[in-house]
Amino acid sequence: MALTDTIIALARGVWRKFAERERAVDGLYASVDAAVALSDSLAREIQTRNILDMNRIACATGCAWCCHYQVGVTAPQALTIAAKLKEGAGSRSLEEQKQKLTALDKRTRGLNAAKRLKARLGCAFLDERNACTIYAFRPFGCRGANSIDAQACEAFVKGTATKAQRDSNWLHKVPFEAQRDLQDGFHMGSLDNGLRDDRLELTAAILVALDTPDAAQRWIAGEDVFKNARIPPD
Repeated sequence: MALTDTIIALARGVWRKFAERERAVDGLYASVDAAVALSDSLAREIQTRNILDMNRIACATGCAWCCHYQVGVTAPQALTIAAKLKEGAGSRSLEEQKQKLTALDKRTRGLNAAKRLKARLGCAFLDERNACTIYAFRPFGCRGANSIDAQACEAFVKGTATKAQRDSNWLHKVPFEAQRDLQDGFHMGSLDNGLRDDRLELTAAILVALDTPDAAQRWIAGEDVFKNARIPPD
């Protein structure tokens, strides 16, 4: 079995926790937590391998150019992140985090990916040091993001990228593709369990999950809870 197929199969398998708990909310959260643990395990395994050019990855705390892009998230991820924020996880209070999310949402709701990048606004989960305040349970879409050229990342966000930078190979494929395969498998597993195919914008989705009473139960039951948080077409 190819590595891609293995990762996808493992990611689909985390949904057993949801089925075993009779589609309960705690089963949904447990499945997302299992996928996060798998993501962390993949990242650690990649670091132990002698993979060409891994030492060229330029990402470090305080470098947050990639955090100016639109971030897609699934409903299970959004619901789980919101639940953790309500439990006090992360490095901000829930009240402060909601204020940050609300302020950003007012400026980004309804923007497509290109307009979101052009707005040059950092993620609401960044702190004053440009560190992620929910790093341990950040979205899967953020987990494979990497760059071997931080200057190119800055230029893309500022709109000053040269043709050479645009044409360059600026990311390392191994961690990116491993986490992409995990996302694909996780998404397939949710569909296997008859859940909605929601593709959501992070900021709006977290606000919906935080502000909607019984959001997880209602979403599992098939209600279109996140209808106002979908990523708009390009």
